[in-house]
Amino acid sequence: MNGGIQKKDYSLVRIKALFFVVLMSVFQFVHAGVLAEKGINEKAYDAIRDGNIDVVRELIRQGMDPNHRLGKPGNVMGVAAYFEHPAILSELIAAGGNIHHKLERGMYFTNFIVSRKNFELLNPDFS
Repeated sequence: MNGGIQKKDYSLVRIKALFFVVLMSVFQFVHAGVLAEKGINEKAYDAIRDGNIDVVRELIRQGMDPNHRLGKPGNVMGVAAYFEHPAILSELIAAGGNIHHKLERGMYFTNFIVSRKNFELLNPDFS
């Protein structure tokens, strides 16, 4: 009888260990994806600031989110507008960038563009 109890306890330990391994694997998988996305988006900030449209196009192909940090200061579309790069802004919009969102300051993205007084940003070239 004592041997049967030990076997059940051993099975429970194995189940707990398996659950722990699965949980840790999922965490590492998700964390790796977050780090990869973070790296892509950090590269995007540099490329946008520098006006390097080829790098931005490549990052979009690699999966950069054109709405990264949407509605918060420093989102990639806001960076393109801030540094006045209409061609890059066009690429971000064409890749799915949402211009109909409200920024943290309560102003809409289009209002932010108008505040920059660069009206070329309002008429992006999608050619």
